[in-house]
Amino acid sequence: MKKRRTFTPEQKTKIVLEVLKEAQTLTEIAAKYEIQPNQLTRWKSEFIKNANRAFSDDADETEQLKQVHEAQIDELHRQIGQLTVERNWLKKKLNNSASRQSRQSMVDKKHKKLTITRQCQLLGLNRSTLYYQPHEPDRSEEYRIKWLMTEIAAKYEIQPNQLTRWKSEFIKNANRAFSVDADETEQLKQAHEAQIDELHRQIGQLTVERNWLKKNLNNSASRQSRQSMVDKKHKKLTITRQCQLLGLNRSTLYYQPHEPDRSEEYRIKWLIDEIYTRDSSLGYRRMTHILHRDHGININKKRTRRYMREMNIYGICPGPNLSKRGRLKYVHPYLLRGLTIDRPNQVWSVDITYCRMPKGHMYLAAIIDWHSKYIVGYKPSTFSDPRGPS
Repeated sequence: MKKRRTFTPEQKTKIVLEVLKEAQTLTEIAAKYEIQPNQLTRWKSEFIKNANRAFSDDADETEQLKQVHEAQIDELHRQIGQLTVERNWLKKKLNNSASRQSRQSMVDKKHKKLTITRQCQLLGLNRSTLYYQPHEPDRSEEYRIKWLMTEIAAKYEIQPNQLTRWKSEFIKNANRAFSVDADETEQLKQAHEAQIDELHRQIGQLTVERNWLKKNLNNSASRQSRQSMVDKKHKKLTITRQCQLLGLNRSTLYYQPHEPDRSEEYRIKWLIDEIYTRDSSLGYRRMTHILHRDHGININKKRTRRYMREMNIYGICPGPNLSKRGRLKYVHPYLLRGLTIDRPNQVWSVDITYCRMPKGHMYLAAIIDWHSKYIVGYKPSTFSDPRGPS
């Protein structure tokens, strides 16, 4: 499809001037510029019609007219804005100051420019309120009844609203005055109250007994024995309620104490005992070093010190202040100094020795007769009992 050409006013003027010269026919000129002859005819008519504009100054008048028009538009917009502000301000003040009745009286139903709906919008009214006529009922009988009730209330010194409630209650239940079930109802009510009192008494008695038993049971029985009292198959008491009555935490029923694996601890203590037996001058630092070096045990010195203290093992070495012996407050004498031992049972001595066992160690306390070297008595124990063998 051939694209449509667009000619500027200058191009149109040039083509029309060639037509007016009549050097070529209209058809030739149309074929030269690839336009329709009728289109060329219209351009020629339009040019001849508006040729006088070439000698007029309408351009300046058009610009001036445009500027005047824009100025008028701006002025009208300014007036509209000013009127809108004033209208809204008056509407707000009127709605806040005038009552609804006075604003209703301002509506002019015969106004030619503002409809009733628009007037109601400006006055902040609902249009339906203009047509509502309130109906005042005849309240003479109501006022007379209120006056009588006020007199009765003043006579008996009670509140009128209390009298009104009594009246409503009486009217509601007036048919009971002719009922034969009044005595039966009263008897049933009394029996019901007696039954309720008896049940409350039983509840109070059971509560006291329950609390007394709960207190004594919690004080006398151990936690393990109270745990064994829980019946998980009871149909009336849940496990939670049983734990509350027994003073137990429900989570303790499901807790299984876990015994840690002490095989590694026992092995290390056995090695410490073996090393200490060979060299009793070792402290916990050198003991830790030997465990690292010879046995490949990753243990720190604080753990070694704790194990040695639990086993009552200490490195044998000179202690501090050895030269202060003469400064002690009291020095025990050597009782056997200068004594001749020549018969049995003259002198006994007590000795405690340390014995290694396949699993752990024990202490052996022995009483020895100094003359015959006879073992008078001995006692093995897991503790170093200073009281000796029995």
